[in-house]
Amino acid sequence: VMSEPLTSTVAAPAMSAPVAATTVVTPRTVSVASPPPPPVSERKTTLAAVLSRLKTGDIPVPAAPTVLAKMRTVVSDPHADTGAVVSLVSQDQRLAAEVLRLANTAQYARGGRVSDLQSAVTRVGFRQLHQIVETILLKSTFRVHLPWTQKRLHEVWQRSVATAIAAKFVCEQLPSNLRADPGLAYLCGLFADVGAFFLLWFIDENAHTGGEVIDPRATLDAIEHHHQMVGRRIVETWKMDATMQVVVATHHADPRPLTGAGIYRAAVWVGGLITDRLNYATDVSSSEARLDIDSMTKVLHALGLSMADLMQIAESIRPQ
Repeated sequence: VMSEPLTSTVAAPAMSAPVAATTVVTPRTVSVASPPPPPVSERKTTLAAVLSRLKTGDIPVPAAPTVLAKMRTVVSDPHADTGAVVSLVSQDQRLAAEVLRLANTAQYARGGRVSDLQSAVTRVGFRQLHQIVETILLKSTFRVHLPWTQKRLHEVWQRSVATAIAAKFVCEQLPSNLRADPGLAYLCGLFADVGAFFLLWFIDENAHTGGEVIDPRATLDAIEHHHQMVGRRIVETWKMDATMQVVVATHHADPRPLTGAGIYRAAVWVGGLITDRLNYATDVSSSEARLDIDSMTKVLHALGLSMADLMQIAESIRPQ
């Protein structure tokens, strides 16, 4: 290995405005053992590489956690017993700790504090427990390294949980002519932006391992345009409810007609409006207005709600 000065001409990057070439002098270390890296102009940017893979359908969806698949089977079995659920929960320390914590919150802490999983599961209930499991494992599936993606992922996470809680609340208040499962509405809201989770994780992985710099504006634009398609691929791969697949793929579309999956899409849509009023969870997956005011009013009216109700609902669910 030897060092020597190198005089070279460095041109402006391809994506920048034209800049005059500048002559600089930099030290160079020449290694006989390994070839020099390729010029920057020959390297594919992180985002370009990711989008190229997405366009060919190359979406490396991570496998659904085993405990999650088993939990879905157990909670859908009308003959399942508490022991089977406790056995599943105890396989994951984080999950067990969260179930115990939740069982001792003001919402559930009736009759004193509990310290064993059997009592905690009984207190929380199977359906609520299923929602907790999905929530915790969604968060733990996509972990990122870089500060920018960590911040964006936290924003998506906050918004997803808030939207899920709001969508569940909306379904619990629906008029008698509309019927929907609040638990399914919660999961639709929680997973609506799973495509944004994945894209942030995927881009972060490529940048982290390749040493590239993430372009924030281009990344957010890619998330806005591709997260619904990617999200549907994920929930299909994870064999989630067919209604969820429709909602995840179309949750930024007009929620009408309010039948079938449309009711859940509307609940998630209203959940997003309510989350906007909480003023702490930025929507990084869309910069477009969902509907004009007239259409928005009509959808809310069909759901038995008004614009004035949204702030009241936001405040009622804020503690959750």
